[in-house]
Amino acid sequence: MSDVAAYEDFEEMVDRAEALARFYHAGQTRKDGTPYIEHPRAIVDLLKMVDPDIVYKPVILAAAWLHDTLEDTGITPQQIIDNTSPRTLAIVKQVTNDPVKLRAMGKGDYIAQKVREIDDDALLIKLGDRYHNVSDLQTADVDWALRYAGQTQLMLDALDDRPALPRPHRLLIEMIEEEVDEFLQRVEETGT
Repeated sequence: MSDVAAYEDFEEMVDRAEALARFYHAGQTRKDGTPYIEHPRAIVDLLKMVDPDIVYKPVILAAAWLHDTLEDTGITPQQIIDNTSPRTLAIVKQVTNDPVKLRAMGKGDYIAQKVREIDDDALLIKLGDRYHNVSDLQTADVDWALRYAGQTQLMLDALDDRPALPRPHRLLIEMIEEEVDEFLQRVEETGT
């Protein structure tokens, strides 16, 4: 039985994932005060923009909705499986940070290693996540934003080890590079 066979259609899996994300991220906010659920929604929308065929890949869309739930909420792996699929859980686990490794390696090196190791489905979500986060650099605290831009550059450099990435991945990489370059240019020109 395939991952999707237990569901009547693709949309049901994605709808279940969205409902779980809404439930578990309820009351959470981003640094700018917006409801946290807007972050996974933005990533799902971004993936649909860079890959119109993603609508035929419900496991990836479900994982995009749930990508931060293991790390930031009380959801269990079994709840993800029960409401989506084992493959969705596998992707979510790949994009979830390991706090022990993160502390030991430092954020930039950890993320660089992670993007070398995860599969293409997880990488697509990781790139969408990174793009959504770097799109806030212009309005973020400059010191934090400079650190984040540096970590992002380490991540992008690590992707040189994966030259045959699909087109949606390459589009997201270009978009990330543009955001980081615009931010760094602004800092260079204005000092802030």
